Amino acid sequence: MTAVECWRKTVKAHATVRLSTGDEAHAAILSTALNPEVSRPQTKRSKVTLRQEGATLVIQAEASDTVALRVVLNAYLRWIKALMQVLNYLETPQHAPRTLENA
Repeated sequence: MTAVECWRKTVKAHATVRLSTGDEAHAAILSTALNPEVSRPQTKRSKVTLRQEGATLVIQAEASDTVALRVVLNAYLRWIKALMQVLNYLETPQHAPRTLENA
């Protein structure tokens, strides 16, 4: 039995969350920022895959129980909320990074 087959037998809960970011660039930034978390999970009780579909971010979570599923989804949704707040803050004119053209 492969490792993937073993994992599939322990999965008791799963969820797919599709988040429309409204901007393809934002989805790419979120995906890049969250990739280290996806590639190095903090626990063996859950597994997350993340992909970008245009301006939409798709999060697929699998867990050994509903508590682990809730924990992993809450973590990712909080990280996404924080990242979106930073992106929105940086896009306001008074906080936009200065370039030679707008300095």
